[in-house]
Amino acid sequence: MTWATWPAAVVLIIAVLVVRLVYLIWLSPYELAGDEAYYWECARHLSLCYSEKGPGLAWLIAGCCRVLGDSEWVVRLPVALSSAAAAWVVGRLAISTAGGDERVGFLAVLLFVCIPAFQANAQISTQDGPTILFWALLTACGLRWVRRWHAHQLRLHDSLLLAFLLGVAFLFKQSALLFLAGPALYVLFQWRRLPWSARLVGHALAALLLFVITISPMIIWNQQHGWPTLSHTLGHLGAPGGDHDSGKDDHFSILWPLGLIGAQLGAVGIPALLAMGLACAWAWRTRHADPQRWPAHLWLICCSVPAVGFFVALSFVKPVLGGWPFPSYVPLVALVAAPALVEMRRAWERVGTYRLAGHASAGTSAAPQRSAMRLAFRAAIIYGVGGWLVLSFPNVLPKLPVVGPKFEKSVMKRISGHRQKAAALQAIIDATHDDTGRPPLIITRYYMDAALDAFYLPGHPSVFNAGTMTGQRATSYDFWPSNDLSSPSLVGRTAVLDGYSPTHPWDHVLRFDSITPVPGTKVFQAHGYRGVAR
Repeated sequence: MTWATWPAAVVLIIAVLVVRLVYLIWLSPYELAGDEAYYWECARHLSLCYSEKGPGLAWLIAGCCRVLGDSEWVVRLPVALSSAAAAWVVGRLAISTAGGDERVGFLAVLLFVCIPAFQANAQISTQDGPTILFWALLTACGLRWVRRWHAHQLRLHDSLLLAFLLGVAFLFKQSALLFLAGPALYVLFQWRRLPWSARLVGHALAALLLFVITISPMIIWNQQHGWPTLSHTLGHLGAPGGDHDSGKDDHFSILWPLGLIGAQLGAVGIPALLAMGLACAWAWRTRHADPQRWPAHLWLICCSVPAVGFFVALSFVKPVLGGWPFPSYVPLVALVAAPALVEMRRAWERVGTYRLAGHASAGTSAAPQRSAMRLAFRAAIIYGVGGWLVLSFPNVLPKLPVVGPKFEKSVMKRISGHRQKAAALQAIIDATHDDTGRPPLIITRYYMDAALDAFYLPGHPSVFNAGTMTGQRATSYDFWPSNDLSSPSLVGRTAVLDGYSPTHPWDHVLRFDSITPVPGTKVFQAHGYRGVAR
């Protein structure tokens, strides 16, 4: 496997990025999902923070759109670039833990780009894409940190770098704080082997200060607006003080943990999960035979397992989205590559020996035994290639028997049909004007609908969201002056109302002189706006 060098890994990363960009620009059947459109809308309202998340992703999307324009592939460009950078970091991390063996780095990159969970987050624009990158960076820089600590060479800048990376990761997603469970667990295991000194207290205080400074945009914005991001985060944790959608059933269902586990089995893949488990077992078995590398292996395990375990435990309290644990698997990708290379090398050596000994084929009684790690690694690559095809061209799946209609209803409607809907909505808008000829207000019942309408309607108009008036949790729309439906300047305007609910009809939410349904649609034309219903 002399060809599996680090330059070959870099070529693989670049090739995957180029193919992905070609796909996103010209071949992707995906329209924006509701979340993606919402993050694009946030990028049009640049802020220090947003109701649900920090400003990281919105800032990246805003920068890309300002340079390249508002299109689907540009909205997704930040996550495609993040994935390429993460693959590079994972490869270098694997090489570092393997004592400089570049073949391990190549295998780590190969596994990373093949795991469907990471592929999806390189093609769908959410905070998870950059979070995967920063989890890899934190793991790699943290490994250098603990090595220098063990060697009595720890410097203040090592601790400050970790704090800064954690702060930037927090600007993308609050769950980045779960990374701290890794160092805490590692210190617990290595307590007696670590050199302790009083200056570590100074390091910790300085790191805490830098972390607070890094996330200060979020702190400032939340202090000014009543801490909605904290309330949103507590709601995701099912903790007291968190915001929740009204009428939501919070009683435990066994489907919560089963759904989360099923998502991991499908998105990460059973072969890759098996390989990760085997790699952890291999690291434990070889800790005495290879004590110099055990601390690095332990570090990788600690940076992954606690966070994954947290989300599994949380799923017994509340529903957990399947993608939340994905960044936590990154360290185990680096760990898998080393034992996978060992098993592959053994197989090649045995085959070569048997051929030299005159055996007819590897199928003789002297053939090398099958290795679970080798089989799992190869199966993970095959599963990943198949997964890439499914993820890239999901529009063929609705044609399958039995599962096709369910897939069409649950998945395809989220990533298709928005452009067609916007065209129909635009026809209604064109037919709805007030006496002065002004275009109507466009008002939706749900924040994702508002963002999708804004993206796909010609000219990207401002669209109002009345979600909180219908019992939904607050979103960033509720903090934008342009979404203030109580503004006196709107009185007398006509409107196009997008959406219908029997529990919260429009006349219970907003006041108009008249509201008329558009036949065959869930859209209403309204005249004479009189303000918010009290």
